[in-house]
Amino acid sequence: SPLVAASASSGPPPPSRDATTQLSAHPAQAIAQAIAWMGGGRYADARSLLIAAERRHPDDARFAPLILRACDEDPAYAPRIKRLRPDSDVTAIRRLGGGKSITLKLMHHHTIVGVLKPAQRGGAGGYHGEIASWRLCPLIRCGFHIAYNRRVAILKEEFDTLYRRSDDDAQQRYAKRFDELLIHTSKDGRQWVQGALEDWVPEFAPFPIERTTTWNSWVRQPADGGATMTSLQAPAMDAFTIADTRGHAGFLRLLKKHLRGASRRQLARQLSNVIAFDFLVSNWDRFSTSKKFVGANCQIRRGNIVSIDNGAAFPLYPQRSPGRRLKLVQRFSRTLVAALRALPKQATRKRLFRRVGNDDKRRFALFWKQRAALLAYIDALIAQYGKANVLSFE
Repeated sequence: SPLVAASASSGPPPPSRDATTQLSAHPAQAIAQAIAWMGGGRYADARSLLIAAERRHPDDARFAPLILRACDEDPAYAPRIKRLRPDSDVTAIRRLGGGKSITLKLMHHHTIVGVLKPAQRGGAGGYHGEIASWRLCPLIRCGFHIAYNRRVAILKEEFDTLYRRSDDDAQQRYAKRFDELLIHTSKDGRQWVQGALEDWVPEFAPFPIERTTTWNSWVRQPADGGATMTSLQAPAMDAFTIADTRGHAGFLRLLKKHLRGASRRQLARQLSNVIAFDFLVSNWDRFSTSKKFVGANCQIRRGNIVSIDNGAAFPLYPQRSPGRRLKLVQRFSRTLVAALRALPKQATRKRLFRRVGNDDKRRFALFWKQRAALLAYIDALIAQYGKANVLSFE
């Protein structure tokens, strides 16, 4: 059978948004259902329900340990490396491209299995950042969608064979970049391509996060030029114009389609979370510096921001741009901040990085330093504007 990422909806279908909303309104019922789902192996559904219930009942201390349990007991949360096998898992590898990093589509006949982001020069730790970002999201209640990632490996000779099965001119030109791949040689002398396999997100619109003048007032305090919370009940889609979308009418129509039904407050909460998340993981690559690529590194799907590319997350060295962007935000999610304060240091390191290499230790040390800096920034805002005004999302 083809490889299907463990977060995909095999087995019973996931609960509908309406069902999750109804269950989350009743703490005892939500807890009982989440425990039942964990008993049946439905850990992702349990996490979603518990996080939704925690948002509605932020002072209920029963949810946090259950969310961690739904991570730690989940075989898909931090699985062993998966070997990809030709034909049973993958029938073809195709270029995806679109950025500086080598990015590939894995196919099983006519179905896209996922996106492979292999280890490569210039981004040697990129795929580790992808995986750690997904693992971090439920720990801090990130509030937007990060596609499921897991570590995979395929024999180099099998990789080459699968890639040649699609042999058009563009495919051949893209293969010239494969000198950048970092090939792992195992003890038995075999060569492997390793990387992160990410769930395929089938439909989304580019989100123009770079157009900060359109949305920045939503996440600032009224005393500092921000919008009132009442005004944020207006539809989010009405705020965006063709100027926000590279001047393309089609881009604007697609954006408004995916924003339909979302309020400015709902979108503002996600934007605040994204900026905070990028600061935590030192992701410098969210904002495009070219008008041609506005929205390329931030997507939206049915009202939910989707972070598809997290390859720049968890670098070895500090980055300046995430700190500059953090200054745009003066309103934060109460549940995100509470979860961030409660993170246990050593347990969090083990959840994000199961290996004990020096590089991963450095990645985590930088993350932990960023955590302290983010909390200090939020505490300074609380001293200036008051807790209720700063922790105003939820």
